Amino acid sequence: MCDRLIHSAKKLVDQLVSLKSYSEETVGEVMSQLLSAMNHCHVRRILHRDLRLGSLLCEPTDKGFKLRLTDFGMGELFSPAGELLKQAAEEATVFTAPEALDKRYNEKSDIWSCGIIMYTLLCGCPPFRAAAQGELIENIRKGKFSFKVREEVSKDAKDLLEHMLMPLSYKRANAVSSYTHHWIQSKSYPPENTELSANIRKGLLRFVVTIFRHRIGSRRAEGDRTDLSGDRGI
Repeated sequence: MCDRLIHSAKKLVDQLVSLKSYSEETVGEVMSQLLSAMNHCHVRRILHRDLRLGSLLCEPTDKGFKLRLTDFGMGELFSPAGELLKQAAEEATVFTAPEALDKRYNEKSDIWSCGIIMYTLLCGCPPFRAAAQGELIENIRKGKFSFKVREEVSKDAKDLLEHMLMPLSYKRANAVSSYTHHWIQSKSYPPENTELSANIRKGLLRFVVTIFRHRIGSRRAEGDRTDLSGDRGI
């Protein structure tokens, strides 16, 4: 049953760039389903630890699409007291939370990754990016971002992102407060901007292609011919 569902779904980015209409409302639906899934996990003390665009599959339905959250291979159970787990860290990606850079995680680390996904879907690029790993880590630690690339993003969406992307985990929104935020629940999105829609989709494609080429180059340099279809950087 699980295999059949996976094969009937497709990568979320593939689905979004093929849509005739792509707007803040589209992103709102994605985030509503993602944060609902996060709330479901966190109530059960399940920490995903590897949230990224590539973790999200999209299954078409009569009313739109249904999000499928995958890649729980790095998942852990966390303490309800909000303590930071100490775990071996993977290579930092644009979705990595600041505390995870110090090999520490809790449920707020997932919310940071959700915020990165939301920003990327709204703006066509992640808020923290760099050509070198050291620079990326420094930018994530600073936690400073802006909406200069997409000033059209609504005030409510910006407010939610600012709460989800707090560098200090104890100040960061949790799954419940994120899911119940006005932007998610009111569904009062600004009207679609056709030009904005096209530019965001082009940005998403550029982001995915850039990450993919970077990984191919790095692994070829190391003599690694591993299949990259599920690469963690995307």
